[in-house]
Amino acid sequence: MNSFLYRVAAVFYQNFENKINAFTFVFPNRRAGIFFQKYLSQMAEKPIFSPEIVTIDECFFAASELQTADRLSMIFSLYNIYKELSNSEESFDNFVFWGETLLSDFNEVDKYRVNAQQLFTNATELKEIDKLFNVFTENQIEAIREFWKSFVPVNESSSQQDFLATWEILFPLYEKFKNKLRIENSGYEGMIFRDVIEKLTDNSKIQWFENKQFVFIGFNALNPCEKTLMSVLQKRHQADFYWDYEAAELRDNNNPASLFFVENTRLFPSKFVIEPATELLNEKKIELLSIPSAIGQVKQIYHTLQNLHPGDSDEKSFLKTAVVLPDENLLLPLLYSIPSSITKINVTMGYPMNLTPVAGLMDHIFELHKRKREINGELKFYHLTVSNILNHQFIALICGKIIGAISSQMVQKNLIYVDAATLHKNKLLSVIFNPEIESDSFLDYLLNLLKLLYNEWYNVKTDANEAHLESGFLYQYYTTVNRIAGVVKEQAIDFKVNMDTLIRLIKQLTQGISIPFVGEPLEGLQIIGTLETRGLDFENILISSFNEGVYPGKSFTNSFIPYHLRKGYGLPTYEHQDAITSYNFYRLIHRAKNVYFFSDSRIDKGNTGEVSRFFHQLKYHYNLDIAEKTVVYDISFASNQQIKVEKNQIILEKLKSYQQPGTPEMALSASSINTYIQCPLQFYFKNIERIETSSEVSDNIETDMFGNIFHDVMAAIYKPFKGKPVQSADINSILKDDKRILKLLSESFAYYLYKKDRGVAVELQGNSLLISKVLMKYIHGILQYDLKYTPFTYINGEEYCETTLDTKFGKINLKGYIDRIDEKDRKIRILDYKTGRGTLNFRSWDELFDHYIDPNKRPKHILQTFFYGLLYKHKTNITTIIPGILYTRDIFDEQFSTELCLKEEKNSRSVIQNYFDYENEFISRLTSCIEEIFNPDIPFVQTSMPDACSYCDFKTICRR
Repeated sequence: MNSFLYRVAAVFYQNFENKINAFTFVFPNRRAGIFFQKYLSQMAEKPIFSPEIVTIDECFFAASELQTADRLSMIFSLYNIYKELSNSEESFDNFVFWGETLLSDFNEVDKYRVNAQQLFTNATELKEIDKLFNVFTENQIEAIREFWKSFVPVNESSSQQDFLATWEILFPLYEKFKNKLRIENSGYEGMIFRDVIEKLTDNSKIQWFENKQFVFIGFNALNPCEKTLMSVLQKRHQADFYWDYEAAELRDNNNPASLFFVENTRLFPSKFVIEPATELLNEKKIELLSIPSAIGQVKQIYHTLQNLHPGDSDEKSFLKTAVVLPDENLLLPLLYSIPSSITKINVTMGYPMNLTPVAGLMDHIFELHKRKREINGELKFYHLTVSNILNHQFIALICGKIIGAISSQMVQKNLIYVDAATLHKNKLLSVIFNPEIESDSFLDYLLNLLKLLYNEWYNVKTDANEAHLESGFLYQYYTTVNRIAGVVKEQAIDFKVNMDTLIRLIKQLTQGISIPFVGEPLEGLQIIGTLETRGLDFENILISSFNEGVYPGKSFTNSFIPYHLRKGYGLPTYEHQDAITSYNFYRLIHRAKNVYFFSDSRIDKGNTGEVSRFFHQLKYHYNLDIAEKTVVYDISFASNQQIKVEKNQIILEKLKSYQQPGTPEMALSASSINTYIQCPLQFYFKNIERIETSSEVSDNIETDMFGNIFHDVMAAIYKPFKGKPVQSADINSILKDDKRILKLLSESFAYYLYKKDRGVAVELQGNSLLISKVLMKYIHGILQYDLKYTPFTYINGEEYCETTLDTKFGKINLKGYIDRIDEKDRKIRILDYKTGRGTLNFRSWDELFDHYIDPNKRPKHILQTFFYGLLYKHKTNITTIIPGILYTRDIFDEQFSTELCLKEEKNSRSVIQNYFDYENEFISRLTSCIEEIFNPDIPFVQTSMPDACSYCDFKTICRR
């Protein structure tokens, strides 16, 4: 394959040989020039002087006396002029976004040589436009009418008036801004282009263009500045042009790729004839591979490259293959997926700064300062952002064991907001977690931090190459922040830039930075971005992310200039961008022998799974026979085999601990028995092996904590009445004393949520305050219910009881805490508070202990209440115990009750008036259940009811 660049180089070398250095060859991008220079060197049989090789942008920059202005500085300048012209009080923070848009519009206006005064005229009424119609072209008149007839109705909205007010000052803003830049001897790209062209068209002498012969190679879409430059040099007999339109598709009127073909070749013909090397699309091997994964694409690229370049491949053949990555996020996965047979790789894309660990750490630090809060006069940091920073690879490696100690302290004390003193364990952490940082010190803070990270990283890394890579990221980020700091210090004199704006500026500038890879551009497999393919030819092309919206990408540009006006004034629109992308695509595949497309076939999370429009054009417009392959993954789920644990001697010894007297911590509770009934395996993990779940800081009140706080406060409310009668006046007194109840709630929140000592109160805020109001409502409801129940004697709350149960395996320890015990009419009532949902009815005693009932329907709370009856019986000599359950969610129902009911038959209903009436049935089933636990022949098995696994702490172990 002789590429287009090779054949152009051959023609010039044959005709000029030793005099070729007299030419200046101009290319759309630098990479094409490098390959052109390589081809010249291959043809030369002896050393020759190389010709000058430049990009077209470099032509303008070299010819102009203006220096390229810093973009951030231009935004500040633009803001100052805008304030002067508009008398607006708009802050810089609000201006930044559309200031960027203005810069882009001004750049295009100049590159496309638009009459700015016409474009930015205050067109508030169609009559005013009519007065100016004599200066507009027909296309411009049509575009303006199309736009303004729908935009300026009789009654203008406020947004339209704002737009018109802004539009009115755009031309003065444009003029004053450019004048300021000229005084500073600087300019933006479009301004520099236009300045050079205006001088050339006025026949002004520009030294850089004198006595040179220019050869423009491989161009396609030209803006008016570029077109004028070529035209002026052509008239001076200083320019020659070579266009790569050999492919039939690039001359097809029905293909957007041909949009510029006729005009370019007519206006700028070539002096030498380049022998065409036309190839037909139907002679190529083209495959489309659809893979339901982004990473799966690069794994499939591995297999394709392995077939193209097996282990015995010549290294020179690597250069014939290019992998094109429209999605830069696939760069790193691809680099890890290159076959070992390919020993040389050249990456031209650069690695995006926003994907580096440094950018990730900085994002966490931005969030840290945005979410810090003042609590009780002290600034504190939110625990999630603190954890994100502590667990970042940089910080974790530099700080080592300190991180674990801090994390443990945060969990133990449930520090939702962490004070600086807890975090200041070394110099780095003291710098990061500085609570006093505000917008005016933010940039200096970041610079100091980045410098410290840079030094610390080298101290901990033993691998010099890895340290160099990461420190390179840190250096690039430091340079960007330093640049912003310098501009802000110089420009933001009369106004303050807040922290959110600084963060947005940093993100915006770092997003455009790519960290270059070091490599030999003329050797090895080429990993390349879509724009870098311009002018280059390869035998094997592999294009990943071949999906609509990615390749070609979505064409969207923020602009003040509406579509119809852009169209009328010849400014680029999405059709223009589509034509450029189409040209690059068809030119790229024209000389390839093997073309492989890899598309992501997933339809989820915004992915449509739609293949690129180029595939449909090739298949239906050009009738190509494309091999379509779908890569599928054989995903099979292992059959759910029930897990069971046999009771070996070790486990039996652990079970015996529940029989040792005097060990209350080793006793079965009602909740542990309910756990066994729900899932014996869960009981084994929790109560035999004592596996503890990992703790973490939580700022949410989970169901169990909600219940704990409620139980705690109710016990505290009635504590003064322990063993005493409670009258209606007592309840009314409690109801009137909300201040005391709130204090008890505050102390309980402090103990359970914030891990404070007993008796310490905290100020309730946010979510905690809302939940405290819910709890207050429930507490009032129960007190109102108790008011009707008075008089009664409050015996105790949260009372601990223990006993043993005789089984065929010996005596088994039992224990429990009874929520409330009271007495009325010489009858003891035990109540179990429940803040969740449940039932007061059960159909049979077997139902309480059935392993195979839906866990959400089994009346486990009733089992628990009878269990408390058993415990309390052994503690006293009373003859009547009324078990009951108080569901707080039902406290406001008219039919509210705490009575348990046995409904063995459809129309029968037996209210449980005394535990002792049903003791034999209950103890019989309880004994059978406990004997099953201790039976050495019955293993601990996994539940057969998957619903029980939904919120189980051990479901990852069971893979449910």
